[in-house]
Order: sequence, then structure tokens, then C-alpha cells
Amino acid sequence: MAIMQLGFTRRPLETAAAMPLAAQQMAMVNHFASPDADKFYTPDHVLLQQKWAWYEGLQYDECQFDWYGAPYGSGSVSKALVPKSTGVPPGFRSLNVPSPSLSQRRPSSPQRVVRRVVGRFTGLLFGDGCNPTIQCVGDEQTGHWLQSFAKTSRLFPKMQSARDIGGAIGAVAVGLRALNGEPRIELFDPRFTKQIWADREAMVLKALDVRYKIPVSVLTGRGGSRETAHYWERRLISDQADLHYKPVWVTKREGQILDNGVAVQANPTGREPEWDTLIDEEKSVRHDLGFCPVIWVQNLTKHTTEYGYSDVDGLYEQAADIDQLRSSISACVKANMDPTLVITNADGKFPDGLKKGSGNGIAVQTGNTVQYLEAGFGSVTVAMNWFEQTLDLFFKESDCLELAKDGGGAPQTATEVNQKVGPQQAKTGRLREQYGQLGVRKILQMAVRMERQLNSRGEGFTELEPRVVNVSEGEDKVEPVRLGSGGYIDVDWPPIARPSIADIAQAATAASAAKQGGVLDNESLVKWLAPYFGAEDIGVILARLEKEKADALAQQQAGFGGGEQPGQSETPPTE
Repeated sequence: MAIMQLGFTRRPLETAAAMPLAAQQMAMVNHFASPDADKFYTPDHVLLQQKWAWYEGLQYDECQFDWYGAPYGSGSVSKALVPKSTGVPPGFRSLNVPSPSLSQRRPSSPQRVVRRVVGRFTGLLFGDGCNPTIQCVGDEQTGHWLQSFAKTSRLFPKMQSARDIGGAIGAVAVGLRALNGEPRIELFDPRFTKQIWADREAMVLKALDVRYKIPVSVLTGRGGSRETAHYWERRLISDQADLHYKPVWVTKREGQILDNGVAVQANPTGREPEWDTLIDEEKSVRHDLGFCPVIWVQNLTKHTTEYGYSDVDGLYEQAADIDQLRSSISACVKANMDPTLVITNADGKFPDGLKKGSGNGIAVQTGNTVQYLEAGFGSVTVAMNWFEQTLDLFFKESDCLELAKDGGGAPQTATEVNQKVGPQQAKTGRLREQYGQLGVRKILQMAVRMERQLNSRGEGFTELEPRVVNVSEGEDKVEPVRLGSGGYIDVDWPPIARPSIADIAQAATAASAAKQGGVLDNESLVKWLAPYFGAEDIGVILARLEKEKADALAQQQAGFGGGEQPGQSETPPTE
């Protein structure tokens, strides 16, 4: 049975004939092989994982103590910190038990500010109304094909997820393949990849080695108990082939079929597997595209490494400080909700059988007093003010003004936005370059290049959504899309600040004046105004304007020639 993948018909015999290529492909990654399989992951991968933990809110998972100093999950603080038979009253801590440092404690009120910054900039790039428009200058037909490709492949929702990965750790890989004629966008997390470069300076890949270490619960054979084991899933995408490998154990284990049906191959040595014997010929494909169908996108350019800057590089210590401040304030407020009872009497002792709380009374002799010792909250107020300033400063230093105080209220026009959120706009502009010209545009170029090669072999992206054309009011028609002769592919972003009604009115007035003065033609006018009105298909608008112009001219000529006017009925000649 033939299976379609990457736009090619894959048959077992043909795939097997292509497998000598595997030796050449493996030569590119032999320097990754190690007697210790875990050495696949380098210090760079460890750093990427730490950044991802901050994005996911898992950065404190290694902390052994809760915020109050007890071993995490142990329950009562007094049980954890007060030894038995010491005579230390409940609620107090023995000085013989050292307190864990703040770095060892898990904050009780983490703010997850890293995720909020990443989400903010992702929304500014690929949120509702923020996606770039696609066009092919000089080839309108190819432009329609590209727009259909973007819709069918769900390019922009995929780029939204890619931006989250890139914003969190600094880079992301985005791939393209065809499955039964349908374009598929794939995302590859750099925490699990190694790159082989065709052009390191231009960030052009020759191959991408993708390897995941999958944890799984397996039976030990001893009374039905289970243990956690790990197996490798690996894939090597190059400029010639897309090689898949059979799952294999990371450590020394016999082959086994898991509960979910996955057949994991044996690893007799517990060392780096013999990958050339583990190629999955049923899934592997030789495509001979001449280029690796994966692009590499740095979030913010960093020239010393292929992994760019994340959205908050250099601010992780401040994020930890924010969590500690908030947790300290929360602990103080909660402790004050159960204040210390103070009884003043001659004996200096608590009465036997003393009960606190609603519904209980306390009898005291004349001259004795009973009161609660509560915090004055002067220090808490200072702490809360400092927390707000620290949080505000974090967002400002990350160029994200989502929660920062601007002191001037909500901006009303694009001009005011430009004045108040200049740093955020500047960073958004840099990100647009990375994910627009170096991201979306490269994917579109790769799609066109792939489609032309596949068409030459009688295949291609055959399942693209058709183009819907509004012929007239209330009347639509569907047209298939095809590549044209070729042109310049470009992506244009809408204004960073959403224009107000006043901005749109001023833009339309200025455009009208420019048109009447002969400064702009129809095409330039439409391209300039389209982002203000959310118009995407510029070609349709221009065609409609030309039709209206032709109709008006025909009507005018008919009037000057004494011909029939619209709405007039023909009068029969008299004899």
C-alpha cells in the first residue's frame, strides 16, 4: 500500500532502495554519538530547559521546602520544624534546627511574570487582527496561492505556538511537509534538537536531528510493581531525506511492547544505540528536495550562538525577587489573620482549659487584660508598595507595558500610543523582523519551492482551500488556486497600534487628497488604506474599482452618444 508523506508516494521497496543514504546522513551527526546516551543533551540544552521551566511555572520544582521552611508536602510546619520532647511550645522553632535559605524554599504565591511577557508579545505578533498580510508582487496568481496555503496549513495559529516557544527560550524550528496533498506545519522545540548548518551565518539548516527521551511506566516483573524507564524517539530531517528511527531504550533493557502498543527496541549495551540498524523504513522518506524543509528562527538575534535571546533574558533574578516578595507579604497577612493571644496577669500563666474563637468567653480578674497582638502593618504597607514598584519595573525592563504604570490613562490614538509605549513598539518591530521576514516569509518561499518541485513529478499540495471571490453584493464564487510565473513574496504587518476611528478618518481624508492631487494611484491608495480597514485581498478591491470605473465610463459614453440610459425603455418608432 502506498502512503503519501512529504508529497511523495512512499513504497517499502523504493524506501529500502534509498536507505544507503542513511550512512551519509549519519556521518553528519556522528560527532553527537557518545558512550553515554544522556550526553546528547549539552549545557545549552540544560539552559534552554531552565528557561522553559520559568515559562511553564516549574522553576521551583527542585525546591525541597515550602515557603514556611517545612519539607515540601510534609504538612504542618510545627511538626516539621519542632523536634519531639524538647519542650518548645507549638508555633515556635528550635534554634537547633537551621532554617532553609530562601533559594531552597518554594514561593507560595508565584506570579508567573515570564509567561505574561511572552504571551503579550505573541499577541502583538499573531493575535487577532495582528497577523501580517501576504502578497506576491508581480504575480497576483501566486499571491492567491500563498494566501490559500496559509489558510489550509493554519500557518498563523502555528506561528503563534512557535512564537511562544521562541519567546520563552530564544529560538524555534518550523518545518513543512505534505501529507496526502495537504500542507502540514511542524514545530520543533530546540530543547530536543541539534542543528547541522548549511549556512550558519544565515541560519540555513542542512539537517535537523530531533531526539526525545520519553518516560514510561513499565512492569518490573516483581509482584506487579512498576518503575519508570526512558526510550528514545528520533528523527533526522535533511536536504535529502526524512529519516525516522524505531523507538529504543536509553539504558540497557530488553525489547518490549508497551501498554500503548509502542514496540521499543532492545538496547543490549546501555550505550548510544546503533542507529543505522534502527531506521524505520515504513516511515522514512527520501525526498531529494535539495534543501532542508525546516527553518530556524531566533527570537531576538544573538550572534554568539544559534539560540537567540528570550523575551526576559537577564530578568530571571528579578522574577524570583517578585515571587519572594509576594510570598512574604502573603505569609504576613495570613499570619495576622490568626494573631497571638496575650494575657496579662499576676501569675504570668495561661488559664487551664483556655479556648479561643467565636462562642468562647474568657473571665479575668480586675487589673488583668486579654488582647490579640496584631501587626501594625506599617512594614507590610512598605513591602506592598515595593512589590508593586518591583513588578512595574520588571515589565518596563522587559519592554512590556501590559501592567506598567504610565500615569496618563489609556491612550486614545495611535499617536499617543507611539509616545507612551515606544520601547514596546521597538521590541515588537524587532520581533516582526525575526518572525516575519525570517519566519513567515521563509516558510512561504519554501512552500513555493517545494510545490514547483512536486509539480514537476506530478504531485504537490493538491488539497489547498479554494479562493472565495466576492463578485458582487451577495454573490460569491469559488476559484481553485495555482502557482503563477513567480514574483517577489512579501509580508506586510498592520500598524502596531490599532487605529482609532479618528485615525482612520484622518488617513482616509489624507488619502483622498493625495489621490485628487495625483500623488497616489488606486493601487498605492488601496495598499496604504487596507490595514486600517482590515482588508486582506487587495487584488479583489482593485479589480472591483476597475470594474466600477469601466461601468461609469461606459455609462458616460452612452449618455453623450444619445444612447439608451439606464432605466429607460425602448420606444417603438411611429409610422
